[in-house]
Amino acid sequence: MLTRAVVVFLIFKIQIACMTLPIDFESSCSADKRSAFRESQKVKQFLSKLSSPEFSHTFKAERLVVHEISMFGKMMGFSYVTVLGRKPPDSDKVVPSYVFLRGDAVCVLVVLIDSKTGSRHILVTQQTRVPAGEPYLIEACAGMLDEEKNLRSVAIKEMAEELTLVINEKDLIPLHTGFYPSAGGCDEKIHLFLFEKKLPHDVILSFNKKRTGNASENETITTKLIPYEEAISNIGNHLDAKLVIGLALYKIRHGVGERRSGILDVLAIAVLIAGISLYYFLCWDNFSIKYM
Repeated sequence: MLTRAVVVFLIFKIQIACMTLPIDFESSCSADKRSAFRESQKVKQFLSKLSSPEFSHTFKAERLVVHEISMFGKMMGFSYVTVLGRKPPDSDKVVPSYVFLRGDAVCVLVVLIDSKTGSRHILVTQQTRVPAGEPYLIEACAGMLDEEKNLRSVAIKEMAEELTLVINEKDLIPLHTGFYPSAGGCDEKIHLFLFEKKLPHDVILSFNKKRTGNASENETITTKLIPYEEAISNIGNHLDAKLVIGLALYKIRHGVGERRSGILDVLAIAVLIAGISLYYFLCWDNFSIKYM
């Protein structure tokens, strides 16, 4: 008897880290898409997390339903899935958890410092973001890992494509080991790096208002330079979470140096006051001996 009029499910089992989880694909998922899904590194990583002993104590996954798969060439790009399981594990009730599966990503906060004046600029991208309905969204440079495992190699590739900055992996400074911007519905984890470089003023200005992006990925990007003080003063108005987090962490990192400098200034003033006091004390002592 046909229980669903339009949907035909094909059941597969994927063995991931001692976990056999039934996978149901809806009929819209072709054989090529199903194959790409099974071979995807991001899928294996996701299922591995579901099977971990720590996670299994809070949620027991029993079945995965794949509703839609979007391809990036021959690779799986995005997928929309439902995880069916018990929460808590000993519950009699099976509950659904809906997931937009896209895998990990990297982000780089780029700070360019004027080698003569020391003034800093944040180099960002500006592009249309349809999901957000934003025609000119200002963002920190970022990109998906897809099937790549090396965070730094993806970061420098994205910087070259989006900002026309060519750097070495060793130039990247870790700012955050990975945060979830929308853990309620998406598995994406963003790893954040800092790139900080002293350059001549004219070289810094040359990175402003460049038209960039990967044409094969339909990217149309314009670069933008924002003075550091302006970026920080408007931190509560930025719409890109990556940029907000990056600026906040950079301010904390930079502020440590400022606080240390401030402490040294206070100590210097204290020493100066002590010296002046000692001088006047000695002078008064001499005055007392001579005239009193």
